[in-house]
Amino acid sequence: MFSVGDKLEKTNSLFAQRYPGLAFLINMEERECSEYVDEKEAAIALAKQYCPKDADIIYVFGLHVSDCFYAYKSWLEANDMRHLVFLDFDMSAIHGFLSTSAALDILNHPRVHIRVPLSPDRIEEVVCECAQTFPIEKVLFAPSQRYVEKHKELVEKLTSLVYAQTTQQHALLQEGVYYHLFFRNFLKNIEFQQNAFIANKLKGRFDGVPAIICGAGPSLEKDLSALKKLYSKALIISAGSAITALSRSQTKFHMAIALDPNDEEVRRFKENVVFETVLIYVNRLHSDVFTTLNTSLGHLQAESGGELEKAVIEALDIKSEALAEGFGQEAMSVTTTALELATTMGCNPIILAGVDLAYTGNARYLPGVIEGTGFDLESDKQEMRCSEKLVLAEDIWKNPIYTLSKWEMESEGIAKFAEHNKQTTYLNATQGGIGVKGVKNIDLEKILFENSWDIEGMLDVSRECLIKDVGNKKALEALKKQWHASFLEGEELCKKALERLDVLGDKLCEEDGRLVYLDFIFQDLEMYKVFFKQSDQAFKDSIALRSSYTRFEETLLHAESIKKEALYQFWQSRLHVVQFLAESF
Repeated sequence: MFSVGDKLEKTNSLFAQRYPGLAFLINMEERECSEYVDEKEAAIALAKQYCPKDADIIYVFGLHVSDCFYAYKSWLEANDMRHLVFLDFDMSAIHGFLSTSAALDILNHPRVHIRVPLSPDRIEEVVCECAQTFPIEKVLFAPSQRYVEKHKELVEKLTSLVYAQTTQQHALLQEGVYYHLFFRNFLKNIEFQQNAFIANKLKGRFDGVPAIICGAGPSLEKDLSALKKLYSKALIISAGSAITALSRSQTKFHMAIALDPNDEEVRRFKENVVFETVLIYVNRLHSDVFTTLNTSLGHLQAESGGELEKAVIEALDIKSEALAEGFGQEAMSVTTTALELATTMGCNPIILAGVDLAYTGNARYLPGVIEGTGFDLESDKQEMRCSEKLVLAEDIWKNPIYTLSKWEMESEGIAKFAEHNKQTTYLNATQGGIGVKGVKNIDLEKILFENSWDIEGMLDVSRECLIKDVGNKKALEALKKQWHASFLEGEELCKKALERLDVLGDKLCEEDGRLVYLDFIFQDLEMYKVFFKQSDQAFKDSIALRSSYTRFEETLLHAESIKKEALYQFWQSRLHVVQFLAESF
């Protein structure tokens, strides 16, 4: 057994090992800690109030309730991907925490972490770092009662920030891990590219033409009759699920935009009864969509295509145009893509309809668009995925309305985009929802459309002009052959690496020269930058989340007990992906 003095010394030493920067700062500066109280009863109450259920990461706000660690310990041990993070914005709280009975147990646990900013005004930086380090989708934010009472606005702000930042980082991680799954769609879809015009090159061709971007929000139903009268007055764009809503109501639209690689996108087009339209698509779109219709195609070169898209553009020597700027990672939906394209085309004004971004009338979508997407308050309140967190907000008439954290992010992203593109007038004709800050709310029937436009004719002329500029098929076939050969070579390298790990067994204590060489050759392959640069980092991040270290490289350097397992998982992940890619041909 340790004496009290020995235990405190061991606690301080362990804290310095795990958090050398914080340890240095608190040792350099005397700080008052008179306000710190180890609130054991409050810790028990917090654990009862915030039951983790399906959460995979818990953020506890307040080191003074660190005893809740014991209540959450069994939850932690049930899954080696779970993490518990204690946040505090008072450096002096660390002194008090280190003297508690729970401190040594907390510091000894590899998946319990402490984050304290260097100064209170830098707490947001700490939250952003947490989201990058722990891109875990199912989040529970558990502020202590003391912080809720003393810092209510800050707690609310940090809660939203945790959800927003984690949503972004989790999406990036998933994109990296599953990027290869888009390849089969991509391979099939680039064949259609030979008969598609480059949608980016519509830049400026619709200067001054009004555009109406339709979402599938519940309020779209109120605007259907008005939309039917505006076919010759504005470019009507159907975004994603709105394709089903408009076609079912026999409301004509000029352009449909589809991005999703999932089966739901195919169903939308099978139910679509309006074929006289232009389909704007990206190469990750589910390839079966193209079998459901016979219409004009416009290929959109967007950020969602990643390095794969860039490689094809370079190989085919396609000269394109960048889409309008102003969106960040927080807004990559079909609606925001439609806004980018309409702005690039020169449309003005650009009007949103059916973009509720909220549960208007307690519904998520217009009836019949997507089955099983109703609103269940009690059930939805239990949702752990950070992007799907239920938020009580205000609608455009200042009435309370429920929305989701991802919809709040999208609204904020659209507001920033509109502010960035001041040359264009943006209007919100959606009759409900949370609206967009800085964008005027106005009924569609009250907007004055002065001119009539032959929009079908304008699209036809643009399509015929631009379809000649899609590159040559021989260059594409040559690129595909290069990739396939590179995949096969990569498969052999992965197998050799795994064989080497089997030979080394438990003798893998230091960096192995053979493995380093194989990794160097793998990264030098033709396909690496396109298919593995992002995926490799995602694999490393996923593996690191299972260890006490936040970076894969630290895991290999320090965690000898899991070093072989980590390397084996890494090379096995590479092998799985490269075999999938090779079999896609």
